[in-house]
Amino acid sequence: QWGIMLFLLLSVLVPIFDISGRVSPQLDLPFVTQFYLFESLLRLRLDLTWDLLKHMLMPAVALALPLAAIISQLLKQSLKEVLDLDYVVLARVKGFSETQVILREALKNAALPTLTLVGVQFTFLIGGTVIVERLFSYEGLGNMAIDAVINRDLPLIQGIVLVFALLFVLINLSVDMMYALLNPRLRHG
Repeated sequence: QWGIMLFLLLSVLVPIFDISGRVSPQLDLPFVTQFYLFESLLRLRLDLTWDLLKHMLMPAVALALPLAAIISQLLKQSLKEVLDLDYVVLARVKGFSETQVILREALKNAALPTLTLVGVQFTFLIGGTVIVERLFSYEGLGNMAIDAVINRDLPLIQGIVLVFALLFVLINLSVDMMYALLNPRLRHG
């Protein structure tokens, strides 16, 4: 729903961004791989880089906007709870500024529940790419998955599901490792 609103607002009513695709059709594409942004930076083609970023902005915002509200609300609530704990009060008594107290003491522990939520929300993000890629005519695994289902290409569907499952496992593994790094109780046994 955010994607449709952004599409109508920024592409149709106020034509700031292009309607669809990864890159404008009038540009010369000297790409060898499908990593257009990376390759345009390597070739120092800043005109292509700017065009790719313009095409990337609306799909990225459409995916991130609903999740950002939930994550920021949880982080705010976690920080509110952590700021009343003893070690934070002790840091204030020692003379740390409020910025130092928040960044050095409170944020690590407040980030733990938020990090867990971020790991869970990546599942919705992966699922959302299917819809957003289709809406913005953006080439990717989501668009490929829909085409595979329409064409009943079972091996391709299985491969895409396997890639999504691997992404899900890697994301959850990295969240667990970051959790262990941030939580001192898990590090020191």
